[in-house]
Amino acid sequence: MEILSDAQFAAAVLELFEGAGRLRCAVAFWGPDLARLAAAREAEVVLEIRMGGTSRNALTAFGLRREELPYTDAKVRVLNNLHAKIFIGDNKAIIGSANASRNALGSAACQPALMEAGVVFDRKTDRAAYERLEKIYEAYWGCSRAITRKDFDRAVSAPANPAVRDWSLHGAEGENSLLAKLARDPLRFAGSGFLFGDADIADDKLEKAKLALVEETGQPILASRLKHICTFDAGDADEIELRKSVRILWYWYGRKKGIYAYTDVVRVVEKDHTVSYFGRDDWDAVLSDLGEENTPKSAIWAADRTQGREISSRDGFPVGRRCVAMNSEHLFEYIEKQGFETNSAGE
Repeated sequence: MEILSDAQFAAAVLELFEGAGRLRCAVAFWGPDLARLAAAREAEVVLEIRMGGTSRNALTAFGLRREELPYTDAKVRVLNNLHAKIFIGDNKAIIGSANASRNALGSAACQPALMEAGVVFDRKTDRAAYERLEKIYEAYWGCSRAITRKDFDRAVSAPANPAVRDWSLHGAEGENSLLAKLARDPLRFAGSGFLFGDADIADDKLEKAKLALVEETGQPILASRLKHICTFDAGDADEIELRKSVRILWYWYGRKKGIYAYTDVVRVVEKDHTVSYFGRDDWDAVLSDLGEENTPKSAIWAADRTQGREISSRDGFPVGRRCVAMNSEHLFEYIEKQGFETNSAGE
């Protein structure tokens, strides 16, 4: 028997995921990163959904598809009120405090962000304890059931418990990251739209958009204090993402690299059905809305610029034509699925 903590404990658990043979897990809450590892290992998993610690993205990472549920022979099953954290490989069994998330267990690329501890039992030298954990696992498996569409719909988009998140914060740069804070507390960003890219608008189209704004508001541009943010064709998927935005944050990678923030967003539909968004360029007001008044713009850009550029390249468009729009909920889901780290690496 070994009692391990923090990085040593996390390494022991990850070793089970990276090994060969049978893997069985009775672990309450899962993030997508560890769910993908478990699916690749074809692990047997008992988890909990009702308490809100396992998200829909984690269920999808296991390979579950709502329209195909329930899987009667699935290796991933649900047990209400499960709160255990048991991992059993062919040669070792582990019980501890950690849920199956990258924050709790880390990964090959990063150390865990949370402090966890547990006990490791060797099948040869701690046979009685190993077999006791097996019996506990088998009892949980026997009480579990197939995951249904109702379970899938009950699973939250954003787990309330930060211990199950798959976005780790590292150092001062991570603490300044708006994207990391969105991953940690998405509800705070409700009503926010995000833009990533470097696509610019032609001068003639910009003038048309401004004229449409004047017709819409009945005010000259200077009087309204509204600035052009972006323009799309009506019905474009990116345009639809922004429709409910009361504020928009623009991660801009064109001539004037940086992050910009707009409040009092106005949506204008032109006669040719082109749609433009305007807003007041007011960084302080947007940051105040988000509870980030004391975070310098330069620090946020330093923390987020690499990841924002990665998002801007999502659709494969060349430099100069990149533009990705997402509302806060879909951006949270994208971050959770991708599982990339925050840092301040240069471009």
